[in-house]
Amino acid sequence: MIKKSIFLFLIILLLTLNGCKLTEEVNGVNVYIKHNKQDYKNASIMVLNFKEPDYAKAKGNIAGTIFHKELLKSQKFHMVELFNNSTWYKYAKTEEEQIKIAIEKGKENKSDYIFIGNILEYIFGGLNKTRVKIRARVIECKTGITLFMCEYTKTNLGEDKSYPMSTKMTDFSTIPQMLLTKMARKIVDKL
Repeated sequence: MIKKSIFLFLIILLLTLNGCKLTEEVNGVNVYIKHNKQDYKNASIMVLNFKEPDYAKAKGNIAGTIFHKELLKSQKFHMVELFNNSTWYKYAKTEEEQIKIAIEKGKENKSDYIFIGNILEYIFGGLNKTRVKIRARVIECKTGITLFMCEYTKTNLGEDKSYPMSTKMTDFSTIPQMLLTKMARKIVDKL
């Protein structure tokens, strides 16, 4: 535990010295790392599907596709590709191993950067509020340096707050996807 704490401290110190901002909260998006260099116009990025919890099967593919579309719309990168393979992260036991695998996938694809993420929470339906929490990263493939990392939680309280259920019929599967789309727009704007 002490070794891990020292390692995290050294990474934070290194990133600070390399011109990165640490922890900035804007409109609910907690940005932990944001590198000052933001000229991606001539660069390519590959979006990998997000790691998902066991109870949210296939939601990682949906999140990856949504972020891919938002990055395309933003025109921040010269080329945006989608690597939509639902098992790429399952071969690793730790987050560090997952990042290494993702970087290798990016290098194989000749991408300058990779965009990866984790769905940390995905709650919807019934009497629950719809809530989605994600962590997203942009990593430079050549160096393995994380240039951008954030966490974002979005909750949809719904239009009708009557008890016990809304009288309005809703397709519960679209509500989290709508939240993910709003989240993707906000995160891509922060890059």
